[in-house]
Amino acid sequence: MSGYDGAYAENQDQEMMGSIEEAEAELSVVQGRQKSQGNRRRNIIIGVVLLCIVAVVIGVVVATSGGSSSSSSNAGAVGDSVANSPDDRTDDSTSSPAASPTVPSSPSLSPMQMPTGDLPVTSAPTTENAKIYGGIIRSVARKGGAEFDDKESYQSKALAWVSTLDLPSGQKLTLQEEVVQLYAVACIYYSTYAVRNGWTDVTYKDAAVIPGWFANGGWLQKPSIVCFWYGLSCDSQGRISAIKLDRNGLTGSFPDEVVLLKDSLKSIDLFKNTIHNRNDEGNSFLGELTNLEELFYGSTFFEHSGGIPTELGLLTKLTQIDFSYTYYDGPLDGAIFKDLVELQYLRIAGSSFDSTFPDEIATLPKLEYVLAGNAMLKGDLSFISKMPAIRELWLDDNVGFAGSTIPTEIGTVSGLASFSVAGCGIKGTIPTEIGNLRQMKQLWLYNNELEGEIPEQINMLFNLENLQLEKNNLIGSIPNDLCDIRIGRPSTFTKLEADCEEGGQVSCKEGCCTCCGAECAGSD
Repeated sequence: MSGYDGAYAENQDQEMMGSIEEAEAELSVVQGRQKSQGNRRRNIIIGVVLLCIVAVVIGVVVATSGGSSSSSSNAGAVGDSVANSPDDRTDDSTSSPAASPTVPSSPSLSPMQMPTGDLPVTSAPTTENAKIYGGIIRSVARKGGAEFDDKESYQSKALAWVSTLDLPSGQKLTLQEEVVQLYAVACIYYSTYAVRNGWTDVTYKDAAVIPGWFANGGWLQKPSIVCFWYGLSCDSQGRISAIKLDRNGLTGSFPDEVVLLKDSLKSIDLFKNTIHNRNDEGNSFLGELTNLEELFYGSTFFEHSGGIPTELGLLTKLTQIDFSYTYYDGPLDGAIFKDLVELQYLRIAGSSFDSTFPDEIATLPKLEYVLAGNAMLKGDLSFISKMPAIRELWLDDNVGFAGSTIPTEIGTVSGLASFSVAGCGIKGTIPTEIGNLRQMKQLWLYNNELEGEIPEQINMLFNLENLQLEKNNLIGSIPNDLCDIRIGRPSTFTKLEADCEEGGQVSCKEGCCTCCGAECAGSD
């Protein structure tokens, strides 16, 4: 019952009680004056009183039921208006009247909650619409339209799907922009979803069917919410700005039709998928994505027999790139990187460069992270002092550095916080200048041929969290001050490893070293 209805009923009750009291008073007077008239007149008066009571009660019931009906009607109106709103994503159970429903400005459904399945059930467009869409797509076709000659090509499948749509879908894009964007993402889907390549044949052998994507929520469903399909993000204009499909079971090859998104596309993440792109045809189109800031396709089967595709050098807005553990066989050509002045993160591990580390990379002004372990690098480490912004430098397991030394100039690289040359065959001593690296947190020098004593200056590395020195020819003892730091904060300085086993060449006071020699995982 509403507040108004309650007040109304209370007022009716008060009026009813007043009527009763007045009737009873009147009855008393009548009885006092005319006792002689007996039961007849008394019964008449009682009957009148009862009729008044009944009338008042009926009025209250009618008023109350009328108010309840009004409230229910309002609740139904609100519920209907929310349910009929174009972007209803919530269960609005409010029963309070509202001037108008609150409609989300964008879908609140997360990509992983989006429906999955086959193509959406949509009414076929008119023949005229299909012709318009087809004309738009053919005008941007990467192979001039020849790709549609094969009706089973991924491009033909993408064209056929777009032709089923009723566009525009209400996006901020023009019809041309929306048709091209939907065609591009459909090409990605049809070229990488359960499509065989040379590497899937190795993995799945003679299986009749190979798995599709692990997650594909929303894909090839409603074009109006393409920005919420799994792995896609858009800018404020509804243009796709990021494709994040890492570790998602993609196969086949990644299509060059992604270039149709180049005006808005800033990030691509394809890390750890079984996609196989070969030589110029499968790699050179990357150079057309000139607005890219992030490009991750490490641990895939991108292959280029001439080494790193030179077209990557055109991506001058890149801040991060990872093509580690791909099949780029050839030298690490520094000329490709010389114009990538915005680059901050470079991951090139697991490659077969068989070359020195180029100065063009070392001198990049914003480069903070270089992960180049097991990349068949060779030469010496003199380039380290040329890196103005470096914070993390991992060069482990590059046996081509064998015989080189840690340069004393390393002490000038004051921002270096994580450094690894483990397993590189490094010789000589640990330079005292290493004590200048006050930001150092992780220092991996194990499995080399380092000799001499551990310098006292290493005590100055107050931020150390991990120091691994085992499997070397070092002698002497772990400096006491360093041990005090390690014992004083075991929860943050979690590893200090050396050849301190019984009979070893390094002594370590009790509670200082976390493991000694062969027992170390240091190896990890």
